[in-house]
Amino acid sequence: MRNHVFNAVLLTCLFLGGASRLDAAVYYESGGLVIMEMENTDSPLGLWQQQSSLGGYTGSGYLQFLGNTYETGPATSPLEYTFKVNQSGLYYLHLHCAKETHDGRTDVANDCYVRVEGDYSAGPAPWDSHGDNAPLGMLQSDTKYFGGAADAWKWEDGELSSGGNGNLDAGGTSNKRVAVYDFKAGETYTLVVSGRSKFFRINRIMFRHTSVAKTTAQNLGNPESGMVTSVAEYAYEATSDFPDYLSGDVPYYIDPGNDALAIAANIEANRSGFARASRTFDGATGHYDVTITTLTEEDGESTYRLLVNGSVVATFVNTYIGPGSPQDLQPETHRWVGIPINSEDTLAIESNADTNGEIPEGTNGTAWARGRWRQIELTSSLVKPPTGRLAYVADGNSPDPDDIGANAVLLGLLKGAEQQDRLVHFSHSCDLVKASNISAADELRRQAYLHRTAAEGLSYFGPFTNLADYYNCRSNQTAAVANLTAAIDASTAADPLWIIEAGEPDIIGYALQAADPAKIPYVHVVSHHPANDDSGDIFTWAQILAFGVTEHQIGDQNVGLQVLMSSGLWDWAEGHGNPAMVWILDQLKYAEADGVVGFQTGKYDCSDAGMIYWWLTGADNGGNKHSTPVEIKDLLLYDGITLAPTVTMVALGSAVDSTAGSTWSDAQPAHSGAHYMVPATGNLRSESGTSTFPGDSLTVLAGGKFQVRSLDTLGETTTVNQLVFRNGTSFAAGEVAQLAAGTGNDLTNVLGGSISNSGYTKFLSYHAYSGGAISRSLSIQSAIDGDGHIQAWEGSTGYGGETVIIANAANTFSGTWEVGTDTTLVFNNAGAVGSADVVVLDSGKLRILGDWNTYANLTVADTATTSVDLGSHAWKVTHLDVGGTAIADGSYTAAQLNALGTNPVFSGNGTLVVGAAPPPPVSAIVAGWDTWDSATAPSASVLAPNVTASAETTTEQQSWNVVDERGASNDGDWGTFAGPPSASTVTNADFENLELPNATTGGTITFSITNNGLADIQLNAFHFDAYAFRPKAARAYSLSVLAGSDITVGTIYTSADDEISSVGGAWDNGAHDDIDLSLAGLADHTLAAGESVDFLLAFSSGEGDAAGGHDLWVDNVAVSQLVTVPPAAPPVLGFDMNEGDMVISWSGSGFKVQSCTNLTVGAWNDVPGGDMPPVTNSLTHPEAFYRLIEE
Repeated sequence: MRNHVFNAVLLTCLFLGGASRLDAAVYYESGGLVIMEMENTDSPLGLWQQQSSLGGYTGSGYLQFLGNTYETGPATSPLEYTFKVNQSGLYYLHLHCAKETHDGRTDVANDCYVRVEGDYSAGPAPWDSHGDNAPLGMLQSDTKYFGGAADAWKWEDGELSSGGNGNLDAGGTSNKRVAVYDFKAGETYTLVVSGRSKFFRINRIMFRHTSVAKTTAQNLGNPESGMVTSVAEYAYEATSDFPDYLSGDVPYYIDPGNDALAIAANIEANRSGFARASRTFDGATGHYDVTITTLTEEDGESTYRLLVNGSVVATFVNTYIGPGSPQDLQPETHRWVGIPINSEDTLAIESNADTNGEIPEGTNGTAWARGRWRQIELTSSLVKPPTGRLAYVADGNSPDPDDIGANAVLLGLLKGAEQQDRLVHFSHSCDLVKASNISAADELRRQAYLHRTAAEGLSYFGPFTNLADYYNCRSNQTAAVANLTAAIDASTAADPLWIIEAGEPDIIGYALQAADPAKIPYVHVVSHHPANDDSGDIFTWAQILAFGVTEHQIGDQNVGLQVLMSSGLWDWAEGHGNPAMVWILDQLKYAEADGVVGFQTGKYDCSDAGMIYWWLTGADNGGNKHSTPVEIKDLLLYDGITLAPTVTMVALGSAVDSTAGSTWSDAQPAHSGAHYMVPATGNLRSESGTSTFPGDSLTVLAGGKFQVRSLDTLGETTTVNQLVFRNGTSFAAGEVAQLAAGTGNDLTNVLGGSISNSGYTKFLSYHAYSGGAISRSLSIQSAIDGDGHIQAWEGSTGYGGETVIIANAANTFSGTWEVGTDTTLVFNNAGAVGSADVVVLDSGKLRILGDWNTYANLTVADTATTSVDLGSHAWKVTHLDVGGTAIADGSYTAAQLNALGTNPVFSGNGTLVVGAAPPPPVSAIVAGWDTWDSATAPSASVLAPNVTASAETTTEQQSWNVVDERGASNDGDWGTFAGPPSASTVTNADFENLELPNATTGGTITFSITNNGLADIQLNAFHFDAYAFRPKAARAYSLSVLAGSDITVGTIYTSADDEISSVGGAWDNGAHDDIDLSLAGLADHTLAAGESVDFLLAFSSGEGDAAGGHDLWVDNVAVSQLVTVPPAAPPVLGFDMNEGDMVISWSGSGFKVQSCTNLTVGAWNDVPGGDMPPVTNSLTHPEAFYRLIEE
């Protein structure tokens, strides 16, 4: 039969004999607070009246009771307030209230009755005396609650306010109690407030958890708690509530012995295709969690599908239990989360017959599972995302490390909500220009860590079936932009794209700029803080919005999601049974300990994930924008999700196979849907031949080992798609995780997939002699990321000759490679090194087959058996140490390096450059036009050295004009590029802009630039300002490189029709569109010495209407380049003597002078006035030392 279980209040109607549901609004506790405006009740007000005459209230007013007398009376006109508690513990009842004075008495018109309904306990004993906590019976009964100030609002806290012994009055003299309640997490309660004394006023009600400070809670700026609406639950029995169960590919039959629908799999024709049972949904429209009850079967693992209106919306595969399992024909439940279902939709369940081939039946046959299932249940879902896809763009490489934790949480939330398939773009490190308050080393460390943990998170919480890749925007900006652009271009009204802006907006801006303009109306951008919006290095927030996206500002998420570690709100994840939750906590800990900024010390911060929580819970249709770690936990652990278990290796000591059930704690061969762990003394062998480890991940801890057994001579590869090495504390035996070549003689074992490393790990080749030499090398094709230390080591020292090969050019490993004794480490290309340092120990041998130029550190032992082969390549390192001696900056051949040491360590004919990495390039103007001396051939007003430039205009009707200053730009920028130099801001003179006049349909400007110098010019972007006076001007444009130019020829950008803004006749010198078009996408964008380029800027789509002045104005045109600026020379401290005083001077700002009288034990002290040169210092000591330091 069909069952209704209502979470809401049920109203039984007598007419027509039917039943109707009354949905109840429920306040949602968040961050330890439930805040309810008194006037926001669904109850009839009765003798309460909403008023607003007493100022200082919140919300839309307050309620005043007008019944009884001003002294007392019975409980009258009860008002109900329903709320759900998510964080268990003690809560005090606060009232923001006011009383009145009558007949000189201040103890009247000052109280109401309160009681709380639901499953809870009283506060701690004792409960019997004046000032004690209230007993449960008092809390559950209508009890007097008194307080308030005379004709003024006052917070009563239930504990220490009026009277100092509590706000509940048990009757009689000195018989007060504290209003404190021990609520349970997940329970829903109803507070009933009834009138007692006439004229008592209540503005706001609040329950406060003891972890929240009173002053924080009683801030009237706190918003009212969010509300959810309860929706009925529905249960449908398979055998009785699905009238059509015969219309699938094959039919169901009713299996009365198991109270289930089933497929007659003994009939061979029923073994292919799906059976289907369907019905009409007679509930309310909403988002539902749908729980199916199936029966596990030892014969096979059937697939179950949920369909809405004929479309498959979710699937589930029964768990494998194997032959003879006591779980055979036992119920198994699975929940599909957040399914949108409308009233009168057609619901259907499909299942199929399946065999695992393990139970013989008949002649040469096997038994088949029959796809049995019993019922489905529908309950209102917390998960209510809008239609469309999701893109997530984060920074994390900026000084604030909060994205490290937020990225982890967001992936977990998508898993908890079962919305992984919605994610189509994920990128990090979107701060494209390194901030000054994070060091280069820290910024690179962050990039590497973010990339590694992105891979880990995608593995823990996947599969993310629509995510093609994930991107480091700093190292792979082009691919990141292209991927996001493709997501934008796929957008439609029915399938929009929601971009979460969890960092600077520049990647988003580049993608919007490159996207199809017709698709941008279907793009939403979500932000929670202007610190991101306004921090772009290339795009302003106004420019992002000007593309035409829909903006959603949900408020600062730091308010609820940046919490003190001492709050205990994340303690639940410590040692959690699901390692993915422990991993999330590890990321929060890493960010807290990061050290680059001080304001995250002692805090866990996943604030950016609040935008995902808002999106998952409804977005702009009621999504929760006030989440705290309490709500985050609920969704991470949302009921019904299937979290992959962790299976631990239990057969320790000797080498064992992954395919043996006895190897693992679940007694099954390694299989999909589980994470696997090799602990200390575990020695796991891969399968022979080509194989893929089936688990979701394989983690090798310190003291554990994984052996690779595929052979390169046979073209074999062992693949582990998420191989994790962690917890190694040193390279000592038992303290290091190990990857080993596992089989063959004079052969190489091959590993593919991905590796994530932290701690100390050894990659082991092998050589032994037992009746003949046995040697094995190891070739690692896997993508390697992470940090820590990886050592290539020959597993049995004293023989040597074996090689560890690192092959993947996309490695992002950022730790340290070590080349061990008697081992050769070969990087097949320079990219395989990643950004890591390299150490070559005594008798180690290093080869890098490429131009290694990441400016890492290289440390080499100076012994006769150590070898570093430069080949014919060019290496660049920041620091080189040979035999404990630092090598001076410079360029060296192998012979020159050997001459500096004792042994001929280096070989090859390449070069090795030692020295700091050059600073990143900055933009500078090659040629610019911000004043216009001619309408037909304007001269460039800004030119780089050794550059000449000219311009020439054409028009389709009237000639260009230079004497209408209404079109002059006043912002001082070239497009959005600020220079230097800045552009002219003059707006009240002729020759300050170029005008394509009224009634002209189009025109062009050709800009010609020649490099007359000896150095190449790396062209960066084309910039200009433009706007139209009225809409019929020529407002479309294109930029191209003309034939005959010495860089790549072709179209760079073509705008949409009428893309340039029109001001409708309200001229404004600040109204220009700031336009920047990147030249970096040209295959050749380098203007070499002696080369020239012609850029054609063409305007079109003017209507040629002479009425009203439809002019187009252009100004501040520039072509920029990327140049490397050498670091500024440090200031030099100089001094002179002036009549016995020392006058200290230096150049530059941001420094100060300090003095000290003793370099051994003395302290440095600031010299008075020593932060601005010159500084006159009277000599008061016979000897003193001075230094200049940064402030």
